[in-house]
Amino acid sequence: MPSGIVEEKRFYKTCLTIFLSFLIPVMLVVLLFLTVPKLRHAVFLFTLELPGYATNFMLQQYVPIRRFDKALPWLERELSLVNWFAPPRNRLLPGLIQNTKYMVEGAVFPEELVILRPFLEKFVSSHPNLYHARIWLARALVNIDPSATFKQLEHATKLSSADAEPFRIAINTALKNQLPEKLKEWCGRYKKSQFGGLDPLKSNILFWGIGLRELALEVISDSGERFFVGNMSLQLNKMSTYEFSLNKGVRIKELYLHLGIVPGISVVIKKLKTYRNGKERMVFDKDLVLTSLSGFHLGNGQLLTASKTGEVISILSPEKGFGEADQFKLAISFERLGLTTPSSCGEKEDL
Repeated sequence: MPSGIVEEKRFYKTCLTIFLSFLIPVMLVVLLFLTVPKLRHAVFLFTLELPGYATNFMLQQYVPIRRFDKALPWLERELSLVNWFAPPRNRLLPGLIQNTKYMVEGAVFPEELVILRPFLEKFVSSHPNLYHARIWLARALVNIDPSATFKQLEHATKLSSADAEPFRIAINTALKNQLPEKLKEWCGRYKKSQFGGLDPLKSNILFWGIGLRELALEVISDSGERFFVGNMSLQLNKMSTYEFSLNKGVRIKELYLHLGIVPGISVVIKKLKTYRNGKERMVFDKDLVLTSLSGFHLGNGQLLTASKTGEVISILSPEKGFGEADQFKLAISFERLGLTTPSSCGEKEDL
């Protein structure tokens, strides 16, 4: 057989081998994707996370050395990709939010926030209902345009009026620029604001949102049965009685009060009464012993909330126990703690 033909056959055989070496792994991968939906879903989610990871990698090269001008183009590219992918909200957006948060929190000085202003304006324009973007832009505008700052804060409070951050920025801006009318307005609004959650991307498992509306009593019986009773009537700035009723009487082992509230709230539980078939059974006031998941307890009986995901107060059983009950009444006061010295907001200072 002529050598030319032999060489040609060898060439085709080599090409076939190379083709099959690529084809077989590809077919195996395709087969895996077709037969294992979880794997396909995981790869899809990982692919969506890649832009956020890449941007974060570049930000970590520039933000620690305070080169925000170099880091900014990477955020703008990610914003463009998010808007192109599927506006207004999609799976790429959480990564952009986290990267922007990292950048904004790294910008300590006012002139650094000014550098971020053009990007933040684009961010708000693309996602006007994103609470965090409004807050970040307001911070960037504080030393440039106070009136524009208040405008952003107005939008932010419509999205979440329970969070203290927009009020904190507004009060500070009013004080710095000597705007007494604005100061009076925002101090008053802060004390009364109750509605709205803190994080639009997350929610508490017991409450629709973390604000200043909801509370629930968790009752655990001696047999280990758990009962939840909710209440949506939380009132600020006064002592109120909150009722929680079960559909049957139980012998109580443990009691927990779940609060869907924001940080910076003073909580005072003054009294607990238990009832059975409409008759008062036991009263607890000075003998109440409380602990909390993340709050801080003061000597005067106040609990100061600190968590952004709500609070859980344990009402510990006294020596005599809670007995058997089907209804509970708790006398509780809730009050928002100040964001500045009381005199600045026209309040009386404690002596």
